Amino acid sequence: MDTAFSTWGKSIIILHLLAVARDMGIRGAFARLLPGEGTVVVVECRQCGTTVDPATDQCPECEATEICRYEIEE
Repeated sequence: MDTAFSTWGKSIIILHLLAVARDMGIRGAFARLLPGEGTVVVVECRQCGTTVDPATDQCPECEATEICRYEIEE
């Protein structure tokens, strides 16, 4: 069972990385995922959870206008 979970977990991580890379570009994806000092800012749509550009006023996926910003200290 550990092997199945590990494979499933890795698949989820890969899908998340692909989504982040699509939304933020490769450089933004690596900057967000690699450890470093400071604060990481994540901007997401409250309706569907899509990661969006910080300057976005409307989600490109669901067109919602409720955008939230999280600042996460590393």
